[in-house]
Amino acid sequence: PIVSTGGIDSNGDITITFNEGKSFTFPCVYLDSLLILMSEIINAKTVNVERNSFYLTKKDVWWDLNGELTLLNRLDARVLNYIKEVFKKHNLIIGNEGFQLPKNLSILDVGCGGGILTEPLARAGANVLGIDVNKIAIEAAEDHAKLDPCLKNIQYRWESIEEHSQQNINKYDVVILNFVLLHAKNHETLLKDCVKTLK
Repeated sequence: PIVSTGGIDSNGDITITFNEGKSFTFPCVYLDSLLILMSEIINAKTVNVERNSFYLTKKDVWWDLNGELTLLNRLDARVLNYIKEVFKKHNLIIGNEGFQLPKNLSILDVGCGGGILTEPLARAGANVLGIDVNKIAIEAAEDHAKLDPCLKNIQYRWESIEEHSQQNINKYDVVILNFVLLHAKNHETLLKDCVKTLK
């Protein structure tokens, strides 16, 4: 379960204790909003719901380069440069100029968040699917992708890697897991599920 214990104190405030043992107290008026938000995260074996809950209120700032997620945007830009070097090393980049990938290259971006890394991979020509356990993040990614009608080779799904790997064994050429482990638990299970989806 997401919540291991909960209770109401004499002031009417609600204390919720998560599986990891951390407790949070909320004024009674916020309970409905909290439960609605928490239902936006898939609770699977590898999901750290508490850590993922940070992103529940970030739908409008994923792509704001001067907003709360500025550091994440900057880090993802560096990660993209690293990915380009790995692709180049494995002869996956077409031509000598720019960043162009084969159209038949299939990429799974696990824990894609708002799509900051997913979109550039699709723009480079690959077929990319981004999945995330956070529904709000997936909505942010889908909304941003709709701004570019040329992005026909990108899809997003609200699902866990556990669920996805059961139906997509040996499907992808590349699986990307970027800044996910710190928001996850049962890392070995998570990585095994990622590997299952590789060709």
